[in-house]
Amino acid sequence: MLLIPHNSHISTTTMGTKMCRVLGLAIAVLFLATPLASAACNKDDLKALLSFNSSFPPHTLPDWINTEDCCSWAGIHCDDGTGRVTSLLFSNDDFNDFEPIDLVGNMPPSVGDLSELVGIRFSILPNLVGPLPHQLSKLKKLKNISIYNTNLSGPIPSFLSQLPALERLDMSASQFTGSIPPSLGSLAKLRYVDLSENGLTGACRRPSSAGSTGARSPPSASARTSWQAPCRGPSPASRSAASTCTGTG
Repeated sequence: MLLIPHNSHISTTTMGTKMCRVLGLAIAVLFLATPLASAACNKDDLKALLSFNSSFPPHTLPDWINTEDCCSWAGIHCDDGTGRVTSLLFSNDDFNDFEPIDLVGNMPPSVGDLSELVGIRFSILPNLVGPLPHQLSKLKKLKNISIYNTNLSGPIPSFLSQLPALERLDMSASQFTGSIPPSLGSLAKLRYVDLSENGLTGACRRPSSAGSTGARSPPSASARTSWQAPCRGPSPASRSAASTCTGTG
């Protein structure tokens, strides 16, 4: 009978190698499964938000004073990689998950200092009053403005045409007056507009894409945007009969 010697050294080495591989794989899987820590709140954004908070009565936003991690505050959404504030959400819609909120006063100008904002929503806030702050024109990355069911007032500001990324504009059910600025027609990315249930008067049809010089720019915003009926009136029938008040089209 031929006996083959058992090499315990080779067997042990092979087993050790396999164990190392298994351990390494387990560590790799654990690393991939562990979420990376989000970036800390940007200091400039924190400063702007604290200024925003100070514009309202004390304790309006109580959790905003308990920590410097502004990305954990109610109504704030940040980019995980940069820690920059990208969205403001203040709403009393029935379907949202936040506690009821009451913003009393004007919209603070410091909103315009949140330079990475892509979306703002202020809705069902009856004590939010006054005009939109001109500082909003600094938000060149802003895509979505949803400001409805408030008591904000004044004309629809022409400075909105300085927001090149704007895709959606909802300023319905508020107290805005005057006519729609023709300059809104120059917003090439604008796809949806709702200015209904305001006190708009005069020429309320959607603006032309013609510039102030009369030269017509490409049919971008005006031709492809969904415009909701902008005029207040007793009924859709009476609105459609008014020569200066048209709905979508």
